Amino acid sequence: MNELNYERWALTVNSRPHLDGGGKLLAPTFERVIANSPTVFRTTEQPYYKNLLELGCGPAWVGMWLKEQGLCDNLHLSDINPEVMICVMKSLTNKNMEATTYISNMFNDMPSDVKFDCIVVNPPNYVDIQKDHPHGYMADDLRAADKGWAFHKSLYKSCGRYLAPDGEMFISEVDVYSKVVMLAGEVYDRRERVPFEVFSEMAQENGLEITQVGSMLGAREIYGASVEILKVKHA
Repeated sequence: MNELNYERWALTVNSRPHLDGGGKLLAPTFERVIANSPTVFRTTEQPYYKNLLELGCGPAWVGMWLKEQGLCDNLHLSDINPEVMICVMKSLTNKNMEATTYISNMFNDMPSDVKFDCIVVNPPNYVDIQKDHPHGYMADDLRAADKGWAFHKSLYKSCGRYLAPDGEMFISEVDVYSKVVMLAGEVYDRRERVPFEVFSEMAQENGLEITQVGSMLGAREIYGASVEILKVKHA
């Protein structure tokens, strides 16, 4: 991937600041991790998915970039916010790109019989944002805050029904092996347990397993925290 090409391409995605959950930064990492992820059911050098869903897509930088790079045939984009879909539809038109779109709370408002061989998710990553932190105002922002890991619990509980038997789900996480997230030299998020252990249990309880972890290059040096992409499959 050419970083300059991505930067130019990303500028053509229609967005609003309050809709940005970080997908613009993460799209190249999703591409690198997925393109280098070993698969047992693909015969091409790179994984090629028939139906790829970006769940909670926001402006859909990730899903549209993966489609742009030829990593899927049919692109599906879903978000709970109707305003998001107005931006998404403008971007799709500008890029002459096709996608199936859903306004849906998680999978609740999607057809019950649809199956995806790839699901990508950039969820809220922080369980207990400290309100005395300079960025503590994000404690009640659903783009960042996942109190009680409620979003994650719902995701792991429901995704198996929509993931094809040989399907793969890729989820971005922040400092997944740490109980404390530091930003700008101060404690930003506190976790009672190491998130990777929590997410592994959620997966196991729902017939899934975390099979691979990929990292965003240079994330800790740039942002002060690591960023991982977890690969999840049916157990």
